[in-house]
Amino acid sequence: MKIRFKYKIPFEEADKLIERYYEGLTSVEEERKLQEFLSQTDLPLKYEPEQAIFGYFRPQKQKQVLLTRKNLLRWPGIAAALAVGVFGIQLFMNSHLSNYAYVDGKKITDMDEIKLHAMASIENLPSGQAIIEDNLRQVSSKKLIEEQLNLFSEFE
Repeated sequence: MKIRFKYKIPFEEADKLIERYYEGLTSVEEERKLQEFLSQTDLPLKYEPEQAIFGYFRPQKQKQVLLTRKNLLRWPGIAAALAVGVFGIQLFMNSHLSNYAYVDGKKITDMDEIKLHAMASIENLPSGQAIIEDNLRQVSSKKLIEEQLNLFSEFE
């Protein structure tokens, strides 16, 4: 009958090997033995830092790329989306290159006519001075002041 131990080397021997490893005194065979010990599962928590160090040096498994329908359709789909996006941007940019304005519900594209209508509408605006004077007249009105005071006195 063969007795199998849970751990390949005793903890005391592993502790000595770890100490020798940190001092730089281990041989290749001792480091292999230590790595084999530290690659086991269910080790005590005190070996966690060393498991991380030796896990870093462990060869990583290569991922296998499987050719599936999803993978095969991904790149052409991305390329098609980019092509549609570029085409859409070009179409959008070209359609907005002309200048136009709506006057009385009619679309006008002639720039000279648009400028004439714009200048005419600016001339019809009241001057800034006239607006200010009108507002000052309204504020200085005795009737307006009395209405405001009456309104605020109702809240008290």
